[in-house]
Amino acid sequence: MVSEFMLQQTPVSRVLLVYETWLSTWPTPTALAAAPSGEAVRAWGRLGYPRRALRLHASAVAITDRYDGEVPDTYDELRTLPGVGDY
Repeated sequence: MVSEFMLQQTPVSRVLLVYETWLSTWPTPTALAAAPSGEAVRAWGRLGYPRRALRLHASAVAITDRYDGEVPDTYDELRTLPGVGDY
């Protein structure tokens, strides 16, 4: 899910390092949800479109609150998360 958010309009070559750092900092949705949203935006760095970081953080909060920290596995549940939509 993290890579999907990061790769929206951003080349893989720019995402790789940020992605690896992100996952080592926040390996689970619950870990990300516990951090202030501003930290997520700072970690997003130069990927552009920082509102994606805010939506990813909001999704992590929703996953933690509604799904006990587990990423939902149905289309309908995924669609309820901030920043998740059809291509």
